[in-house]
Amino acid sequence: MGALTVASVDNTTDTIQVIAHGLNTGDGPGAFFVGVGGVIPTGLTAAADTWVIRVDADHFKVASSSANALSNTPINITANGTLPLTYGIGLPYRRARTYAALQQVKSADLDALQDDDSALYAFLTGQPQTVYSGLVLASGQHAQVQGAGMYKRGTRVRHMQGNAGILITAPTAGTQYYSSIGAFAFKSSFPDTARWALVLEEGEQLQSVRAYVSNGATDVLTMKLFKSTQVVGSAVAGETQIGTTQTSSNHTNVLEQLAITGLTENIGSGVTWYSVELACTAFANAPKCYGIDYTTIVGP
Repeated sequence: MGALTVASVDNTTDTIQVIAHGLNTGDGPGAFFVGVGGVIPTGLTAAADTWVIRVDADHFKVASSSANALSNTPINITANGTLPLTYGIGLPYRRARTYAALQQVKSADLDALQDDDSALYAFLTGQPQTVYSGLVLASGQHAQVQGAGMYKRGTRVRHMQGNAGILITAPTAGTQYYSSIGAFAFKSSFPDTARWALVLEEGEQLQSVRAYVSNGATDVLTMKLFKSTQVVGSAVAGETQIGTTQTSSNHTNVLEQLAITGLTENIGSGVTWYSVELACTAFANAPKCYGIDYTTIVGP
């Protein structure tokens, strides 16, 4: 049997209209499939098994099981949804029609074969699919993902166009991640200043920044964190210092940590830059920065 085109849905009576549908109570399983621009009626689920409750030659209701169909217990439809909508019953949409117990010879192998055909039809017609594991694409191929979501690469959550996405190893909300950037040696004259840009993305919250430095008896090193928010097409605004200035206190050429902590900088969709500035305002013993790290919290 071909797919039946739904003419209308009436949520007040839980009734589906299909002209000359040819179905009888207990027929099934069948499934509703949503066309381009359509919306499944509320109460129904696309591509889910249902069984027919015949009303008349042009109308029927559906039940969630064969038993419910035979006892006239339909699924409650609370909103009509939007056409186009079709109802597929039998191959290739669902298994061939089933009948009341003891009325046919049933084979588990035959059921499995028919399930495979149904799954193939759903895949080829673009119905939603659940991939459990091991999705591998041939060279030059791609997967198209629909619906809201994000994907995660490394410790970063990245959004895709139209809020679609793939979630790979979902980050645990509230888990702290660390990022680091490289070392730097100040030149032999002063003052000398260096800036590092932090790589931050939407969905992250910057919580702390630390610099690992060494300096001698008369060296003076300071660390500052700056935030700059610009709007394309608008005048360039100044930057804002975040947190307090940190100044080196150990002047014996041993490793020292300068830390700006307690931050709650939420990274949104605007054009925002964060940068760390290290400044040497006195130079005698070759002060160095061995590295900078910063912590963020990432949540799905």
